[in-house]
Amino acid sequence: MKNTLMIPLVFFANTVVWIVAIAFFSVIGSSRMFEILLAGNRLYFLEILGYRAIFLVPVGFVIAFLATFFYLMRHAAIVYISIPLIGLIAAASVVFVLPKSFELLAFFESHFASAITAIDSRSGNNLLEGAIQPYAGGSWIDLAPRDRQARMIVATQVANDGTALFAYPNARYDRVSGTLLADSLAVPIVISGDSLYARYLSPPPFVTHIFFDFTRLLEAFRASFVQDWRVFLAFTGSFYLVILALWFLCYASSWRLLNVLFVFTSLRLLIYVYPYLVSGSVYQFVMKIRPAVLPAAFVPAAELALIAAVAIVIGSCVAVIRLVRRSSRGAFHA
Repeated sequence: MKNTLMIPLVFFANTVVWIVAIAFFSVIGSSRMFEILLAGNRLYFLEILGYRAIFLVPVGFVIAFLATFFYLMRHAAIVYISIPLIGLIAAASVVFVLPKSFELLAFFESHFASAITAIDSRSGNNLLEGAIQPYAGGSWIDLAPRDRQARMIVATQVANDGTALFAYPNARYDRVSGTLLADSLAVPIVISGDSLYARYLSPPPFVTHIFFDFTRLLEAFRASFVQDWRVFLAFTGSFYLVILALWFLCYASSWRLLNVLFVFTSLRLLIYVYPYLVSGSVYQFVMKIRPAVLPAAFVPAAELALIAAVAIVIGSCVAVIRLVRRSSRGAFHA
């Protein structure tokens, strides 16, 4: 009974931890956001962090469900309570939490313009020694100690000849004109990021691909919410039904680590094939054979529901077979 009652806590804790962690590293992994944080614009950084966290709420739910499945795979629970409880959590997430998160996204976006203006007009007190500063679409850093009159300025620039970095041993930042001056000449900078550190902040390619695929899915969630409430419920509900169907993979074999691999592989495959379900070859084929009573807007939801139904049937058969084998072995040994 104790393990069963822990299900909501496990789900909520994993949702919060994963949303905060993914949001933080995705924001800090942006060279532009890194510059903003170093420049002392903490409020804007926190605003972007909050926006990204709310944007990633559906992803947090997915990971939290998987973590809950793994918890139940390791800890025995009451089945006839666990299944309705997880179903109730999923329904509440889709019906109440996700719509509220999309409303908060719109609220954050309405404040972006004023936040960016505040950054561009920041005071000179934020121009700290050794901090990477955004400038004219580029970046620069002051390497000189404070007690020296001559300033060592390093600036980034991408030119036609491939030049990427310039060092000015005697330069200064003019706060009145907002330009860098080296021997009374303005320093041109025309890059959108610092080539010295941006590549160290970039995630590995496979992480970028996964994040890109999830982003397309999250944008589709939001678009369906704006389009029609019924389409949103059908689309997101069928998607999370597929996620719940992954629970059966936790019992596909007697090797728990192999089951975890099955779950993550199936999730990655689902996110990868999603574009084909909404606009690709699969979608075009279904549009040709769909019955007239099925509106075109509900076709992606119907495809996901069909995938979930097939997964549940197969998973149920595997679970029954394993239960029968386990019972027969127990009777034999008895």
